[in-house]
Amino acid sequence: MQKPGVGWVSRRRIDRADCRASRGHLDALCGVQTALELLALNDVEAILVDLKSGGLLRSRSGRSGGYELLRAPKEINLGQVIRLMDGPLAPTPCVSQMAYAPCDDCTDERTCLIRMVMKDVRDATALILDQTTRERMLAHKERFRHADAILDFHI
Repeated sequence: MQKPGVGWVSRRRIDRADCRASRGHLDALCGVQTALELLALNDVEAILVDLKSGGLLRSRSGRSGGYELLRAPKEINLGQVIRLMDGPLAPTPCVSQMAYAPCDDCTDERTCLIRMVMKDVRDATALILDQTTRERMLAHKERFRHADAILDFHI
């Protein structure tokens, strides 16, 4: 059963005109679809499987099948997506919350100055990415559009 306001995106190519004309969840996936057009089909499938296993998408088989966002775009943040795609945000394993591993050359983690800085980097990165939603990115884009700036959200 389809949730109200949630559109299914088939595996067929969505052209840019369809994306501009769409609303809601489908619109959020159009940016993803446009970016994914540049990738090989196997790579696209791997990305969609990662997003599905991370609880951001669900799939439906068959002729009218495809992928559906499980939450509204404003509820999915960039931190979640990056963690699913690339793993931990931590710049070094010794400060990772998802994949901790001690450093080989560190004698005392509690007093390691490099670790302290890397923890600050991880925390700042997580704070920014976890507060950045598709909705927020589009609001930034709209503000800059009026200033005649060119923005690009490719990672």
